[in-house]
Amino acid sequence: YDAYDATSYMFHNHINETTAMSKMNPGYDSSGKIIPDLDPPIVGRPNLNQVDWIVQQKLFSMFLTKMCVPLTKEHRLMEDIVTSNSWDKPIKVYGYDDSVEFFGGQAYEADTNCVAEHNMGAIPSSGFNNLAWHSNRPPIEAGELKQPPNPHSGEEYDPEKTYVTFIVGDGDNLEILRGRNLSWLLGRQRRCSGAGSKCFPLVWSFSPQAVRVMPEFARHAPHPG
Repeated sequence: YDAYDATSYMFHNHINETTAMSKMNPGYDSSGKIIPDLDPPIVGRPNLNQVDWIVQQKLFSMFLTKMCVPLTKEHRLMEDIVTSNSWDKPIKVYGYDDSVEFFGGQAYEADTNCVAEHNMGAIPSSGFNNLAWHSNRPPIEAGELKQPPNPHSGEEYDPEKTYVTFIVGDGDNLEILRGRNLSWLLGRQRRCSGAGSKCFPLVWSFSPQAVRVMPEFARHAPHPG
């Protein structure tokens, strides 16, 4: 009786009691590899920070190392799971998929290419603790999050010029958004808020899911610039 058998049992007996999906690596080795290891050893422990959210939302929590690899029984089971449920579509997938590492990147981290239906979308959140509490804060009201006036709005677009935008990425990952990116943003504000500071504009990626699952953070996050 292995992870596949347990996942299959839960699917066939309890799928309709769940609302969406979560992927929680139980500790498989996902360190940087050039060639993927489809049968990695367990070398660590699962990150349990998201358990409260899994329980509160009744998520179908699973993790199979070949769940997104075509022509495997694990992938066939995944196809059955994503096509035989009552979940909203596209399917919200919390946690993080680091099941297959290829040339230093995660092949299926976005979840969009995991199955042929392309009906899954990642909400990277592995490591985010107390998400059940964060989501219970007062919801964002319509029109509450308005972009403040752009100090450069008086500049007119010149079609003869080439414009470059620098984007700080990974803001789709809720844990990175409230951790690393927030730290960078606060540091930039300190450096660039003084009179005469010459900081070029930056665009910061920001998960739209934050408005729903961590509204207080979205409400009070410092405005980037």
